[in-house]
Amino acid sequence: MKKQISPEVNALADKAYSLLLGNDFNMALKDLAPLMDAQFPDVSYEAVARKAAVCKELIAECDALLASGVSHDDRMLLGIIKYKAGLPVADEKFFWNRFDYEPFFNPVTLFLPNIPTIPNITPEHAALKVRLFEGCAKLVGDLYEKAKGQMERGILMAKPLVKISLEAFGVYIYDTPEDCPYSIGEASDFDISPYRAQASLAVMNLSDNARKLTDLLRGEYYEKAPEEVGLWQYPGGKEYYLSCIREHTSLDLSGEEVFRLAIELREKMERRMEEIRRQEGYDCSHEDFTAQIMNDPAWVMDTPEEFGRRLNACVEKILPLMDEHFGIHIDTPCAAVRVSPELEPFYANGIYTPASPLKKVPRGEYHFNGVNIQKKNPLKTEALAYHELVPGHHYQFSVVQELEDLHPFCRAFMVTAYNEGWAEYAAAYVGEMGLYSSPLSEYGRLEQDIYITNFLYVDAGLNAMAIPIEEMKKRMAPYLPDYPGPALERQLIRIAEGIPAFSLAYKLGNVKMQEYRMLAQEHLGDKFDIREFHTV
Repeated sequence: MKKQISPEVNALADKAYSLLLGNDFNMALKDLAPLMDAQFPDVSYEAVARKAAVCKELIAECDALLASGVSHDDRMLLGIIKYKAGLPVADEKFFWNRFDYEPFFNPVTLFLPNIPTIPNITPEHAALKVRLFEGCAKLVGDLYEKAKGQMERGILMAKPLVKISLEAFGVYIYDTPEDCPYSIGEASDFDISPYRAQASLAVMNLSDNARKLTDLLRGEYYEKAPEEVGLWQYPGGKEYYLSCIREHTSLDLSGEEVFRLAIELREKMERRMEEIRRQEGYDCSHEDFTAQIMNDPAWVMDTPEEFGRRLNACVEKILPLMDEHFGIHIDTPCAAVRVSPELEPFYANGIYTPASPLKKVPRGEYHFNGVNIQKKNPLKTEALAYHELVPGHHYQFSVVQELEDLHPFCRAFMVTAYNEGWAEYAAAYVGEMGLYSSPLSEYGRLEQDIYITNFLYVDAGLNAMAIPIEEMKKRMAPYLPDYPGPALERQLIRIAEGIPAFSLAYKLGNVKMQEYRMLAQEHLGDKFDIREFHTV
């Protein structure tokens, strides 16, 4: 496993890590970057342009080393650096096409709740939290300026998305600092009051900027905003969407190709699901079958605790077999736990978080939403466990954390298609291991699979194929019964516009991994080793 990286390439990787990842607040929260260097992202055009210029130099340095002739391991690392450095270059090119103030994945929504999780160990930690609060306030101010600039250029979010953004940023408007649910906290070893005063000032600056942004969005911006959703309608939008596909999947595919693939894959899965229904004695439609399962006492979950037990039972079932199928052993434990009830309104379903010495969390955890547990489709439970924990996200993140010879740049680097694609591949592979408890649990995995395949249909359909949102709602309603009424439109917009092309990564990553495995099996024949493939 030891990588043979030359000193020249290693030095360039050090430089790339420092420039691109070393002060990333998200990476710091995952213990993948130094906490005390953490910064909130700067989304101003000036900052984006400066970063793009540095990245162009990095790409030139990579090309020079590649032209000189390097080893396989060097080529792999240089390719990763080039890919990562190319993203800020695209960010500058498409700066005015990107809606950084969208409501689902903007940096404020993602990172502000994490500031209080940083412990006040020293005055330096308190100062860091003040800096992050200040950074958050500046960021919202920059989002206001960007929204104004996009309005001047005629590039505006669709009205349905504007409404959701108004809700999202409205929660950051406070009458007093004490109204903010995110505080700097307490400290026992030093006087934290000066830092609390600075944080309070930053919170009110955040509030003022949030008020400016929402006033803008509610007024002239909304009047000019288009009714329809999709990047196709904006100047440079089609080219930007291709860039988004490349960013999140590393593939050069058109939206039309993605859309056709979605239809092809969905038809295959629907045929297989019909076969399972008939084999199990359910001679009915998918909708009628689901209704029967949701009313079957043998399957329905009554409490969040029962849901958690079922998820954790899957982990206990597969752990003894992991080393037979996966070439790298991990020691980090994992578990499914319920999200704190006060946070559940902000979680659609759940999220996996790796083990973190910083937060004194010794295990990886899948935090699930326990609200309305009786309405969750119980057939999907096993596939969910294998996707989120082992051999999915938890195994993948733990391998990265535990490998000692991995360069920090590689440890912190992620491609969405690899991350989510692996988790989907893993959930499907468990079926090959024979671990799904019944054909109906395998049916549940196919339900989850068709759900993410519909991500391709929705994302490409709205952004590339110009399908109207009302038409998309009609087409998707049978596939998304968990999202009735207005919730369906919100979910479709989240898939397509939260981060355009992000949702493609789940299925496309899985598809490419399956393709690579078939190629390896054809090439190696009897020498093919599944453990070695999974290690690669």
